Amino acid sequence: MVMPSVLRQTASDQYTPISELELWYDATNTEGNNNLGLSDGGTVDTWRDLSGKGNHVSQTTDSQKPILTTNSNKQYLSFDGSNDSLEADFTGHILDDPTGQNVTILSVVKPKGGLYILSTGGQSSSATGYALSYQDYGGINSFSTFKDLNGGRELLIADSFEANNTHLVTHSYSGAYLNIEVLVNGSPSGNDYTHYNGSSNGYRMMTIGRPNSTDAYYGEFEIAEVIVISSTDSQKITDIQYYLSKKWGLESNVDSDGDGVMDASDAQPEDPSVSATCGAPSSAQKLTIDFAIPNPHSCGKPPNSEKHANPPWAYAIDSTKVEASSYIKNTHGYHDRYPSLLFDGCANDWYPWTAEGNTEEWVALDLSGTKLVTKLEFSSYPGGNNRAPAQVTAFAGSSMNGPWTQVDQWDSADGKSGAVVHDFNSSFQTPYLKLRFNGNHGDGTHIEIYEMSVYGASCTGG
Repeated sequence: MVMPSVLRQTASDQYTPISELELWYDATNTEGNNNLGLSDGGTVDTWRDLSGKGNHVSQTTDSQKPILTTNSNKQYLSFDGSNDSLEADFTGHILDDPTGQNVTILSVVKPKGGLYILSTGGQSSSATGYALSYQDYGGINSFSTFKDLNGGRELLIADSFEANNTHLVTHSYSGAYLNIEVLVNGSPSGNDYTHYNGSSNGYRMMTIGRPNSTDAYYGEFEIAEVIVISSTDSQKITDIQYYLSKKWGLESNVDSDGDGVMDASDAQPEDPSVSATCGAPSSAQKLTIDFAIPNPHSCGKPPNSEKHANPPWAYAIDSTKVEASSYIKNTHGYHDRYPSLLFDGCANDWYPWTAEGNTEEWVALDLSGTKLVTKLEFSSYPGGNNRAPAQVTAFAGSSMNGPWTQVDQWDSADGKSGAVVHDFNSSFQTPYLKLRFNGNHGDGTHIEIYEMSVYGASCTGG
């Protein structure tokens, strides 16, 4: 299966996961086929491990199977708190006994009532492993804990792990039970803790929905994703936190890089050294960057503009702010046109950027400072053929030459004319934006776009 960029061993290889990936459950892909054929309210008997390691959890009793539910247009697995659970034998897995190893578990979950969410034995006096539990009664608090053969450290996270809100819980264990860190939504949590003595390992199951040591203390919750890596590398953790924050719409509540600025307002949410803040997504407007203007017959020559070297009629305020894969010829008898002229604000200009052949083309933009990018609009040539690109991929970058990180990919609408509007899956901050176009919706000849706009909010500070 295609791996998200954050979990790839190399950026160019879409199918090979990072070597540290030990476990991956995703509620939007419980069966390895993106939940095709599954609908809300349906039961799930097996939650497949997408890491390739084969650690699937399952339930054979129909009345104890969790159900698929939708939260804010995202699919979760819902456990009823009565008897729902999934399980598998985890003997030998890093979560079964972390002693002397490095491991981080990241969970996106919405607790609704007691008690246990995940367990490989960390809660037991006679087992090693991990446990996460939401508890709010009888003086017992929610906790996240790792235990090894030498002891355990249970951190109470009731201060930030509230019911009926979706949280990202990250727990890292570095070689020994004293060397741990718990983050809730990217911020340190669990100041109070309890030590446990060293233990043998009597319980070796992985259970979701109950502790692995008993058929009781079931948890009521909705869970979205679980990722386990055999690493405590801070940048890897930050990158995965940001991936989960964007994917599950948690940017307003998660600070992935721990710099004190929530992802939605952080100009560089994966770099703790940069803490610029951005306007809210609702404040995003069409960016008024003076990229260029088109043929002067259409919109006129702007003041203080410069000519492109060739052709002489094409004027630009600053031609350095737009680069493209090629200087693309126009096949409709109009003047040749630079890709920079797509961003001119002249909606009635039908001098399209025409990509010859059913090939990949791209355009890179200098946004004149970091922007919180929210939306893209483009219009394909309003002729007799559908010539919008079949697929668009968006990348954020630190310069016009990259490096580039993929932030979204979508199949474009099959339309002859009119603006195609795409709201990005999650708004993102970047000073440079690259758009890659593949294929077309027409006769296989070329892609034609005659106007494009990027929407974003300004960012300051850092």
